[in-house]
Amino acid sequence: MVCTAPIVPAQSAILTEVNSTFVTLAMDTWQSGGCPVESFDVALQVMGDETWHTVENSIPGNIVSISHALLTVLFKPFHQLCTFTITVTVEIMERSTVSLYRPSTVT
Repeated sequence: MVCTAPIVPAQSAILTEVNSTFVTLAMDTWQSGGCPVESFDVALQVMGDETWHTVENSIPGNIVSISHALLTVLFKPFHQLCTFTITVTVEIMERSTVSLYRPSTVT
């Protein structure tokens, strides 16, 4: 089976809701490139902080393909008007594709 790299969704497509306490990611906006997604990893870093926080590790790809999978990330504690980076790593056929998103919380 020939697979191409998965197509990274735009920030406006994957980040369906952002407020001061959570962000919702529409994981089903990833296009697989012809082969099934094996897993997703999601990590978060607050701007100015050196630490990356693993949000979800090895979310099975078949879970995402079964439903309109929305991953809601809750922030405790979190600050209003804060910018952060989210990385989403997709595994397909033992290859990884990483995307970066930089949303900001709202009031």
